[in-house]
Amino acid sequence: MDWPHDPDSDEGSERGRKFRIDYETVVSVSEVFEHVDQEGFEDFPDFHKAVGQALRDADYWPYRLEHA
Repeated sequence: MDWPHDPDSDEGSERGRKFRIDYETVVSVSEVFEHVDQEGFEDFPDFHKAVGQALRDADYWPYRLEHA
């Protein structure tokens, strides 16, 4: 897939993709995936659930819910 622009800029891509948590916090995708326990995913929703849980487990996600 060709990206219309590089979201990480030329400098950011040299060390891997970065994930923007909020306007102040940027972490590398590899840091996020250190907290993903699954080896594979059934589908995209399964992937997104695992990444979301990893963001919460690593305390990268700034929002807290009592329940969904």
